[in-house]
Formats: sequence, structure tokens, C-alpha cells
Amino acid sequence: MPMSIITLVGLTLTATLLLRAGEGAVVTSGNISNRNVIHNVNDLAFATAHKWLMDNGATLNADNAAAGYWSSTSTLGSSVVWPANAPLVTDTTSGASSNYLIYRMCTATGAYNAPGNSCAMKDSGGVGAGNSLGYQGTAFTGGVTLMYKIIVRSIGAKGATSVSETVVSM
Repeated sequence: MPMSIITLVGLTLTATLLLRAGEGAVVTSGNISNRNVIHNVNDLAFATAHKWLMDNGATLNADNAAAGYWSSTSTLGSSVVWPANAPLVTDTTSGASSNYLIYRMCTATGAYNAPGNSCAMKDSGGVGAGNSLGYQGTAFTGGVTLMYKIIVRSIGAKGATSVSETVVSM
């Protein structure tokens, strides 16, 4: 009789451990799925912001808050403040959403080569002697492409939030 009670307790503990291990695998796979959804909506937001930059190339010397664009980093500060009207991108299949902000990496609004304005840029013709890829570097001998920072905040299921940023040149 005591042997059967010990066996019964052992089987009960084993069954409990197996159930807990299975729950952990389900939770882990759910978390991986949520992370993948957020990465997908991040990519969608980056592509949308980059397309906006390309479509509005002639108007990038001035701020456009309604489109989430600032022509200088002077408003950026040490932390990003997400305005209520930041452009929203939604993934219709998952329901996850992203907001994006775009900053031209210049110290002031207006033309990139205006007096007192300093911008992060690179030579569009490649690197050569006398050219600099650094911020506030020496003058370029060829054409320039300006640098833009795109910051994306994505919100997925269960309140999962991701903030990512990338720098593009145009």
C-alpha cells in the first residue's frame, strides 16, 4: 500500500511538471509570434516613412508636423515626444500599429547649405581625397545627400511596444 501511494504521488508530480513545461512552450511561442508581428509592422512603417521622404523631396527644408517630419534635430532633445497626430501605420492582418517621426539631421530649418546650418551628409559621388563622411566635416567636392533619421514606435498585442530607428540618405 505505501508503495502505491509513493508511485501515485510520483506520477502526479511528473504530470504536473509536464503540463507546466507545455505551458512554457506555448507562452514562448506566443511571445516570439508577437515579436515577429511587431517587426513586420516596424518594417511597414519604415517603408511608409521612406516613401514619404522620396515623394516630398522638394519640401524637406521646412517642418511638416502633420506628416511627422521635422527639418532639424533642434526639436528632438534627449528624448522623443510622440505627438498625438504622429502618422499611424496599421497592419490590417495583425492589428498592430506603428507611429513614425522623421528628422532631417540638420541643426536648423531651411536650406542645408544656409549660413549657420550644419547637416549630416555624404558625398553622392563616393568617397575621394578631400571628402568627409563625418558630421560637420570639410566641404564636399561633389554633390551631397542629406541624412534623415526615422524613428518608429510599434504597439502590438498584449501591450508589447518596440521603438526602433534608422538613418537613411537621400
